[in-house]
Amino acid sequence: MDRFILGEEEKERILTLHESATKRHYLSEQVNTTHDKSYDYKKEGDKYFYRKKGEKTFKKAATGGNAEKQIKIKVFKEKPSTTKVNTTTPKSTTTKSKHDLPFKSKEEGDKFRGWMNRYFPKTSKNLQLDPTGSFNNSYIRRAWNHSGKGGIKGDIYTKQVLSKGGGKSSSKPNNKGNIFVSDTINPAFRSQIDFQNLKTGGSTKRICTPNDKECGQFVNDFSDKFREVGNAWSAYRNDTKLGPTMSSKFKGLNKSQQDKAIKLWQQIHKAGGAKKNSNITDGEVKSFIKGLVGSGLNPDLKIDDVVGLYYDDSENHEKAFYHGGKEWFVDGGKPGKTIRRGNGWGMNTHIGIVGAIKDGVPLIFHNIGGNVISDPASNLNIAWVKRKGGTKPVKV
Repeated sequence: MDRFILGEEEKERILTLHESATKRHYLSEQVNTTHDKSYDYKKEGDKYFYRKKGEKTFKKAATGGNAEKQIKIKVFKEKPSTTKVNTTTPKSTTTKSKHDLPFKSKEEGDKFRGWMNRYFPKTSKNLQLDPTGSFNNSYIRRAWNHSGKGGIKGDIYTKQVLSKGGGKSSSKPNNKGNIFVSDTINPAFRSQIDFQNLKTGGSTKRICTPNDKECGQFVNDFSDKFREVGNAWSAYRNDTKLGPTMSSKFKGLNKSQQDKAIKLWQQIHKAGGAKKNSNITDGEVKSFIKGLVGSGLNPDLKIDDVVGLYYDDSENHEKAFYHGGKEWFVDGGKPGKTIRRGNGWGMNTHIGIVGAIKDGVPLIFHNIGGNVISDPASNLNIAWVKRKGGTKPVKV
């Protein structure tokens, strides 16, 4: 069953909202819809619930968790428990670090957060440390001071990352030869790939034999995590299977870009639709997509991330553009609300997956006509990134 989890910034927001909230008391009320503008709250016996404004169903706050504590105290004005809530598992210990937090900006703090979530995922989950957030709040301080296998996390980060890479989140530790892969790789492919010989500075060709020539089907077959990837342009709207979009070159289109996309799509639609090698727009579609993607995104990629790619030599630019956009139009070709909000569709012709991270370099595996290639992310024009949780990196 899906669970809605409050992020640390939202928890702290709930913690501080009482300072500006109305002075009324709600001790006798079971439902509170006026405490703030974002959430409604409910109490049933000794259980506490919340929901976003507009949602029909309340979600239960985890018993003993920080969200429950704040709803109980700040919303229903109940006295805090004298028992301190432990935000870590019983086996976790937190001690005073030899160093204070060294971060002077959100960027520096997010690098540590990313390092923690990548290489200490269980600890990060126990400490409720988000991949991005404040660089000096209680959550990042607990993570910095957390003591476990290998020592205090702040000391490890200082020794392995800050002293060697100027704060760059590379690998754990920052030594050559470290290779991490997903625990969900199909064994048939894992047994074929020589991970030690994958290049981090260029392409490694024919790393394994795919089941067919389609790029989307290879991603589907490569990871047991995905059961229905779809093709390169339909995958973009497949959030339920691939996870939410983390970043995209097809979002935030300005008015001129929206008009251009609509005009080109309608032109192809009027001509009867696009097929492989069609060029109804005399190359305008390819030029338009290339202009949107540019040199591509430069995201902080993780194992199993699915990425949409711009591939210049593709024969399917118009086909991808047209078929990817069908659900953005209504009544036989009128633009819908989504495109007019600046959110375009999947216009890319190629797709890949982060199959390994070697020496801190994310390697994207992608299938071009039966040739499966490993490329460092910097070699490719990444149009979008989708991420589904639950991956456990495994050291090769």
